[in-house]
Amino acid sequence: MPVKTTELLKAAEIVAEERNLKATIKHSLAASGFTFATTLLGGLLGGPVGIFAGAVVGGGTSMIATKGKFKSVVTIIRDDLTAAQRTQLCNHLISALKDVGIEELVGIAVLVMREEALALAVMKALKTFFESDLHMTIA
Repeated sequence: MPVKTTELLKAAEIVAEERNLKATIKHSLAASGFTFATTLLGGLLGGPVGIFAGAVVGGGTSMIATKGKFKSVVTIIRDDLTAAQRTQLCNHLISALKDVGIEELVGIAVLVMREEALALAVMKALKTFFESDLHMTIA
């Protein structure tokens, strides 16, 4: 039976929504590096109080700088992916599900809600797709 891409994408959306997955374009690393630097500088200049002040300033600045840079994986799947990217994602999902022994993909959205192993396989496929194909990090 041919694979319904809408069914696979729905399964991916269900897993992403249940696990509240968000994606970022590598901003987390830069923000944490900046927060680390301000915390270290505060500690060197002001001791324990400086550590606190540096962490607050760095964390607050990082929060402002990264505001709006995180998107729900569900939103990205529904609104931002091109047809070619949706096909790539479906290929990742098919491979992941075959790895856990699922050959028949009818009703996969229902199965994913009930079977933790399937949800984990879908989650792994989403993570691989977002990191390797879209160059985004799943948070």
